[in-house]
Amino acid sequence: NTITHNEICDLDYSPIGAGWTWGYAEPSGAHHNIFEYNHLHHFGLGELSDMAGIYTLGISPGTVERYNLVHDANAYSYGGWGLYTDEGSSEVLLEKNLVYNTKSGGFHQHYGSNNLIRNNIFAFAGEGNIISMRGDAGGKNHNASFIFEKNIVVTTNGFMVNKGFKSKLFRFDTNLYWDIVNASVSNMSFSGLTFQEWQDEEGFDKNGIIADPLFVDAKRYDFHFKPGSPASKIGFEPFLDEIAKAGLYGDASWKNMPKQFTPRAANPDMKPPARKKEVGNRLQFREDLEAIAPGVPPPFGGADQGILVTGEQAKGIYSLKFQDDAGLPNDWRPHLSFNNKFAQGKITGSLDVFLEDGAIFWNEWRDSDGPYKVGPTIKILADGAFMAGTTRVMDVPRKKWIHIEIEAATGGGTWDLAVTVDGEARREFNSIKNGNPAWASLDAVIWSAMAETRTAFYLDNIAFKVEK
Repeated sequence: NTITHNEICDLDYSPIGAGWTWGYAEPSGAHHNIFEYNHLHHFGLGELSDMAGIYTLGISPGTVERYNLVHDANAYSYGGWGLYTDEGSSEVLLEKNLVYNTKSGGFHQHYGSNNLIRNNIFAFAGEGNIISMRGDAGGKNHNASFIFEKNIVVTTNGFMVNKGFKSKLFRFDTNLYWDIVNASVSNMSFSGLTFQEWQDEEGFDKNGIIADPLFVDAKRYDFHFKPGSPASKIGFEPFLDEIAKAGLYGDASWKNMPKQFTPRAANPDMKPPARKKEVGNRLQFREDLEAIAPGVPPPFGGADQGILVTGEQAKGIYSLKFQDDAGLPNDWRPHLSFNNKFAQGKITGSLDVFLEDGAIFWNEWRDSDGPYKVGPTIKILADGAFMAGTTRVMDVPRKKWIHIEIEAATGGGTWDLAVTVDGEARREFNSIKNGNPAWASLDAVIWSAMAETRTAFYLDNIAFKVEK
């Protein structure tokens, strides 16, 4: 079978699947398959699980996956992968594919035999970029579960490979790894080990390196190399000129046809990816969204439909988008409620917000009494008025990031505010009265989009800290 030059998107399961014999009992009838130059994106959409851009099953000699562009995979729960060799997949070559923005991992092998994964780019998975469940010794002429070499793995959350890699039937060597958010080697996890332990204790990646690959602009998915890239040190062969040919070919009207359609939004009820948790307890919390795949709901609190992780606007790579619209059942929807019950003391909360034209941003601190009592409250109106409680303290612009800091001592009666618009001086406003003078605990934080028209705002770098 040859499947080539397709654009497949906006569907609830895998764009391409082949094989359908589980395990090693008999070869798949679908062998010597060629999957190349396909553009596979925006699939899963939070509806189904256990999927990938290209999904294979069974012994399939001669099968090749190359020059495919795969991105924006979102499963309902587990299994939003880019390339997936499922049960018994064997003798498959996966090379020169570009995979990014996957909820679970860029590459996943359940179990298989003698598969070769080389010279690919795997970037920005919500969990570990490279995942496997077992390195069994089954299969005919089983020399390795898989060989993983000369690949570039780029993360934002430090998880290079998951904790399934203990079998010596896995072979890793001559790969390049990098975290574009935190370049510290100690931040990177290789099956729960440091890179040095990965090399010394497991014997993997003896010739691998941790280095900035010098992409032109990875945050905007431009994976061309700048001059002097260390990718040459692992023998990596650039292939983006070929990836540019992925998808439809022919006359312009045919090639541009998919652009007439906007993929559906992901199901807001999908589960967030399993991943390293940011510190979040009664004393502190921080979420910068960098380790979350786009299109999934916030990894904390309870959110209405219309609140999803996005890369459209961000201080880093991703932020949280609040998509408002006309005709919603309440003017305070969509809203996000974070019920954390912080400890008593001096509480500092901060965040960054970016408002489109007409957006109305509202943020309130509450206790858990019935009825609840309100402490600090801020609101940014459609005309740019910044309200601290009931007082208009300043005006802020649209389409600029605004850093907001709130400091309030539980039981203190007043709170302090600091506002910094990008490119402008920090402004401070002190001794603002709480919404209720009896407010004495922070048990819930509410963010709400209150416009009654189609507009949006974005939140990033949400943090709280308590000094007891």
